[in-house]
Amino acid sequence: MTISLASDSNELAHDLYGHISEMWVIDSHEHLSTEAARLAMPVDAVSLFENYPRFDLMVAGMSEAEYATMIDRELPVEARWPVFNTYYPLIRNTSFTRTTLLGVRELYGFTDVTGGNYQMLSQAMQAANKPGIFRHAFHDLGRILVALNQTYVKVWAGLPESGSFCIPQMWEAQFNVAVRAESLQDMEVDLGRSIHSFDAYLEGLAEMLHLYSSKGVVGIKLEKPTIQSSPQRSDV
Repeated sequence: MTISLASDSNELAHDLYGHISEMWVIDSHEHLSTEAARLAMPVDAVSLFENYPRFDLMVAGMSEAEYATMIDRELPVEARWPVFNTYYPLIRNTSFTRTTLLGVRELYGFTDVTGGNYQMLSQAMQAANKPGIFRHAFHDLGRILVALNQTYVKVWAGLPESGSFCIPQMWEAQFNVAVRAESLQDMEVDLGRSIHSFDAYLEGLAEMLHLYSSKGVVGIKLEKPTIQSSPQRSDV
């Protein structure tokens, strides 16, 4: 098919978008807590920006002390909003903020987060924070069948809840001593014995991998240190 007019191109794009929106997908990368932990957590309009947007806030000039105030849920949202809003205009067009605002629209029906609506949005978030929120957000709206969930916990102590769409993945740093020196001590605790040689390490690693696999783990999240002046981690 030859497309010659802009209207034809727009119609094709709209048609493709409609078909793609109906597809079920596998979410290859999540860092989700359990739904029970989510329900026990106070939520409000400012808490939306505690995760990855915090990096943009700090680049925009937010200090560590200001960030600590912003995420202090012992304070009312009315006290935390002015701290956040000082830097919010500077990060509005970053990818982290735009995806957050997309979630605000799809989940709560607000087109923006403003000084005039953040209290109403907070109330809407609190009302929606009830059993079934994960299924509604990920399954019903996101059309996600399963999600590969990277949780830095012992899989045998942190399996997904019954009926959860999350499939656990282990982190490389849980066993790779080249990434994290403390991994050796953690392995000794988990295995209940000392690892005193390279052969013992390999034997213990094989045992751990077998155990993880038996618990439903389907992959390993790689993370390699980035060579910089200050220690940082690069996740893959």
